[in-house]
Amino acid sequence: MFIHHESMKNKRKRQGIIRKLILSKDIYNQEHLNTELKELGIKATQATISRDLKDLKTARIMTNSGKYKYYFPNSSDEHVGLNEKMFSSLVYVIRTKPGSASSLAVSIDTKELPGVVGTIAGDDTVFVALNGSVDKGIIVSSINELVEAKV
Repeated sequence: MFIHHESMKNKRKRQGIIRKLILSKDIYNQEHLNTELKELGIKATQATISRDLKDLKTARIMTNSGKYKYYFPNSSDEHVGLNEKMFSSLVYVIRTKPGSASSLAVSIDTKELPGVVGTIAGDDTVFVALNGSVDKGIIVSSINELVEAKV
């Protein structure tokens, strides 16, 4: 397959601009990215943008506002850095109705309960990592209150 040299040059240029945009702005979706490109005088189809994002190995991450934005997982960008590392000596496992675990985990994380290190959620299971000095009874009652508030 023959690819014209000029089109490869345009692709590299466009992908370089996309990279800079993602590193400098919160780009929430392909339409938003296309709007940013158009403002810079670059025309691209949705399919081209989709291929460019794949070629650049982008991913999406949730922002503090709850929106998803593109980022580079292997980048040293501040949005992907480690905030804190710690060991947990206790794990509290909660089984939920299918599809409910993620919502509960977000509620637990948002509440910032004392003694809770963090959560991991699947479809119907939440792992709550606890520090060693936590009163398990307080954690159980606090999480029960969260669940009752959501019902």
